[in-house]
Amino acid sequence: MGWEPERYLQFADERLRPAQDLLARIPLPAPVRVVDLGCGPGNVTALLAQRWPRAELIGIDASTAMLDRARRALPEARFEQADIRQQIDTGIAFARRRYIDRAVQISGQMGGHPRKVGQNWVVFIGETHYPMTLGEIEGGYSIVCEGKRYDLVSDWQFRDLVFNGTCNGQAICLQIERSGLDYRISHFGKQVKAIVMTAKADRLLALMPVKAAPDMSKYLLSPMPGLLREIAVHEGQQVRAGERLCIIEAMKMENILKADKDAVVKRVVAHPGESLAVDQVVIEFA
Repeated sequence: MGWEPERYLQFADERLRPAQDLLARIPLPAPVRVVDLGCGPGNVTALLAQRWPRAELIGIDASTAMLDRARRALPEARFEQADIRQQIDTGIAFARRRYIDRAVQISGQMGGHPRKVGQNWVVFIGETHYPMTLGEIEGGYSIVCEGKRYDLVSDWQFRDLVFNGTCNGQAICLQIERSGLDYRISHFGKQVKAIVMTAKADRLLALMPVKAAPDMSKYLLSPMPGLLREIAVHEGQQVRAGERLCIIEAMKMENILKADKDAVVKRVVAHPGESLAVDQVVIEFA
């Protein structure tokens, strides 16, 4: 379902209040350029124009209907249609592909067995997978993601923190940092961490068993390294929420740990006088 400007503007006053409160807290006297991400029909953009009348105003939104309404309401501003998330996804894919293209040129490889770089890749952000196809073009890569084509051209190298280039002919600027397989991208105030892998690696990853995190809700863990001064409960005791459980001395201060819910003490694991490490089990509950 697409965005409907008329329905959106039915609650314009309610939507504007947070923006008005936020603007009142921004101390910028005279910015050169102001960008409204997710500008919608331009009602918040109009507030920005009133606050900074001499600044260059740019509104960005993914909805054609919203942008048409914004252009009619505020013709002096510049409005562009863009999906920031896809610019980030394709930027990450560009960085990974350039790294792989450089890596396959390493010297000392076994003769007759060159690595062939495929075109099918997957950007993995959180729990979401974004399949895409990458092909070489002059100065960069042509990337197809979710049925849309993005031609990214840049002379960016891994020594550069800032990616400057063009996406479908329009200027784009990203901050790219790489740490092993992880990439961190910053763009228009949004920051994401991602992993880029081949389509085959993504299929194999789906077959890997997921290791469930252990349930530590039945344990009292030491929140800091320190000396266990006192255990205030014993095995089999019924404790109430807020009742004192133990005292840990750290940095010459005594820290009293209390029960966050009603429970029964199953086992006292640590004993007074013992030096505790972070997250060490002190008490186990039934």
